[in-house]
Amino acid sequence: MNVGMRIKFMKSNPSFQLPMELAIITLCLGLGLPACIGLFPQTVKLEVEKLEKEFQNVERKNGKKLDYVYFNKGL
Repeated sequence: MNVGMRIKFMKSNPSFQLPMELAIITLCLGLGLPACIGLFPQTVKLEVEKLEKEFQNVERKNGKKLDYVYFNKGL
């Protein structure tokens, strides 16, 4: 925003500073956020050893121990 205040128009009209900041923030969120959300997978595979102690001994219905759990990040 310091660069924006160096522009002749912004120096002569300081009341446009807030609308300009809001426009830039909206543009960054509108372009950057969907790209960042799309960059990472929606479903995550996690080793059971990394979970809390109470979930590390969870077994399947047939009695086999789980190695991994899968979850949806819920974005």
